[in-house]
Amino acid sequence: MEKKRFSRIKLIVIAGYLLVLTVLVIGLFALYSNLLVFSKSRIKNEDLTGLLIVGNTLSKLYEIESNQNLFTAESAEQYFLKFDSIVPVINAHLVSLQELTADTSRIAKLDTIAYLDLVKAGNDAIADMSGPWVPGSQTMFGFAPSADGDVLLQQPFSPGFADISDEVPLMMGTTLNEMMPTFYGEKNLTLKEAKERLTKEYGKDTDKYIELFAKAYPDYTPQDLLSIDKVFRPYTIRTANARAFASSAPLYVYFLAWKSGVDDASKGSFHGLDIPLAFNTVDLRPDWTGNTEEAWKMADKMSSAWINFIKTGNPNAEGLLPAWEPYTAENGATMYFDNESRMVYHHDKELMDLIKPVD
Repeated sequence: MEKKRFSRIKLIVIAGYLLVLTVLVIGLFALYSNLLVFSKSRIKNEDLTGLLIVGNTLSKLYEIESNQNLFTAESAEQYFLKFDSIVPVINAHLVSLQELTADTSRIAKLDTIAYLDLVKAGNDAIADMSGPWVPGSQTMFGFAPSADGDVLLQQPFSPGFADISDEVPLMMGTTLNEMMPTFYGEKNLTLKEAKERLTKEYGKDTDKYIELFAKAYPDYTPQDLLSIDKVFRPYTIRTANARAFASSAPLYVYFLAWKSGVDDASKGSFHGLDIPLAFNTVDLRPDWTGNTEEAWKMADKMSSAWINFIKTGNPNAEGLLPAWEPYTAENGATMYFDNESRMVYHHDKELMDLIKPVD
């Protein structure tokens, strides 16, 4: 009797295990089937460009009405109608925007797309909206963060500086060439040839341009004349002036004139070159800075200043750099980073005012 009872329990246990195993197999099969269906419904790469254009349009709407949640079909439709006449880019993509609001689940599927595919689609979307990427043009920047009033309180300088940063020390700066096309690869370029090219842009003001350039950069080359940053620098000066007026907190401005030596010194002082120097990581980007003694010396100066600024709100690095004065609209004090770093004072303001006259 006891033996039969034990056998029955044994059978029940085995049956239980089999049942669990069966459920598990069925569950795995169902999961596989759902994943297969979902993968087939993933956004095709060729559809990404249109989706990202629409996403950028939604972001612009969100920026305008930052206290609202636009990422639902109802609210997107509401604000689509409300701001149709305000945001020009919307008019170019009305159909795709309306399609997206009908199926907001497509946005979630962005997480399923390979990173490089997403980058390519984003670049294609920018090209579709703005045309080919042209260094130095006003349409070269592409997508940007949208102010939501929570994570990003507002656009950095619009409608003004955020109150939260009123008494916070600030550092800002640019590089000599930023995102401009450079001509340092033309080793035999003459001043006459550079002047001929400048005349096409500056006409009767060409001689004045060269005069002011020589005042700002006495040791300039013909290549410098054609490669100077004309996009970031003029507005950096004006932003620094506005910040100095608006806040009593110290403002420190820098200018990186040091040029990379890589690729036969053809790159100049391009956009982002200050990053590996300020982080003292030139060994991680030798293709940018060159892994040279000169690059490490520049990195030592800049990273020391950045560390001091982070720690104390003051970037002065005694023994490495001259005394770094706070910037005011009157003095234009700027740390000029080069092999021989120095303080300059409104060194290029007249030149920038000629390039980008104040409205």
